[in-house]
Amino acid sequence: MNYPILDLESIKGVPFLSKSMCDWMMDCGIYSFHIQNHVSGVTLEVEIDGGKKDYTIIWTEDAHSLQKSMNDFNRTTDYGAMCVSILLILGLTEYTHFETAHVGTGCDFWLYSPEGDELELTAKLEISGISKSSKTNKLDYRMTKKKKQVQKSDHLVKKAYISIVEFGTPKALLKRNETK
Repeated sequence: MNYPILDLESIKGVPFLSKSMCDWMMDCGIYSFHIQNHVSGVTLEVEIDGGKKDYTIIWTEDAHSLQKSMNDFNRTTDYGAMCVSILLILGLTEYTHFETAHVGTGCDFWLYSPEGDELELTAKLEISGISKSSKTNKLDYRMTKKKKQVQKSDHLVKKAYISIVEFGTPKALLKRNETK
């Protein structure tokens, strides 16, 4: 079946994010799929606000060469989830620019969209990565937790996107959360 392609290497060049950060997120994404025995061409099932959309995830870099840099699986999974989540946001929303957020703000990135000749901050993005789901660590559980977390910065911007990426299945959950 032909699904839309999500090329992990297309993370390179995302506005506001450095080349080295984009390279690191890409490497972590590739390795996170690799350690779950997935190869380029794997299908990622994405649940988006109640609907579902499948993507074909591709890359060309050799994942075996990354092993010595990726031994911290928690960090690797989180940054791999950032790569996938940013690419999903780029493909599914109007947001084009990502700014890293400070620890304690309840989100990972601030999202900017074009507003005429200017860029306007109108949303935030919180991301979580799961290497492989378990009974106590599932997408829905993480989503509930993250919905509370993003409220920390509601005084700055109310609209939030929450993305949870699980590499074992692989599967992702992307929800828009907006408080009044």
